Amino acid sequence: MSKTKVEKDTSERWLLTYADLMNLLLIFFIILYAMSSVDQTKYAALAESLSDVMSGKKPESMIEMELDKTSIIEMEAEQKAKKSANTEEKKRMAEIENKVNELIKLNNLSGFVSVTKEERGLVISITDNILFESGSAKINEGSKGIVLGIAQIINELYANQISIEGHTDSDYIRSAQFPSNWELSADRATTVVRFLVDGGKISPERIFAVGYGEFRPKVPNTTAANKAKNRRVNIVIINSSYQGSVPPSVSNVGPKLQKSIK
Repeated sequence: MSKTKVEKDTSERWLLTYADLMNLLLIFFIILYAMSSVDQTKYAALAESLSDVMSGKKPESMIEMELDKTSIIEMEAEQKAKKSANTEEKKRMAEIENKVNELIKLNNLSGFVSVTKEERGLVISITDNILFESGSAKINEGSKGIVLGIAQIINELYANQISIEGHTDSDYIRSAQFPSNWELSADRATTVVRFLVDGGKISPERIFAVGYGEFRPKVPNTTAANKAKNRRVNIVIINSSYQGSVPPSVSNVGPKLQKSIK
């Protein structure tokens, strides 16, 4: 008995292909929706991380990425604040310079007091012949008003550190009080510091004295006129950005005395 050949009905096979296509389209639109909802920054970081994985690099974690992002934002804010502070400082420096120049003009002090800008800050230079007698570290009574006028301007407009620098010419000096020009320049600087603190009401925490002797002249000590220019006291208002210019306060750092010697 011969077998009857059974023919399969294939008229609806297209439904399988159609169903597969619908499933793929559904998955595709789900992926599109998910991509539209994700944070773009995190998605970019994820893409970069996947790229690193594919290239064999060790990827950063998302937490590390967020920390890096926060650090960059904080750094930018700090730089912006520093730039704003520097701009404000330059403005105050210009105000001081203008007011000191007004003081010089009002009192006919152009040959005795000068103001210059340097990298470290604003330098107000006073020649010694109006501040002191020759070989002396005592401020002349007639010059105290000039120093007090400068102190008033500084107190009104500024709060940074101030260096008082004593300078001499190269002429040899040796006395019981001043064995060398170092002692004379340092004593003169200290005298001005004490006068600015006691009379000018400048905070002692923001001011200090330095004696350079004859070793930092403005001009060569070759003539009497040049030597007169080198004998001076500088009041230096220091830029806050100038590094290494201000010694640390002993009250804040360094060793402290535990026991006194009896």
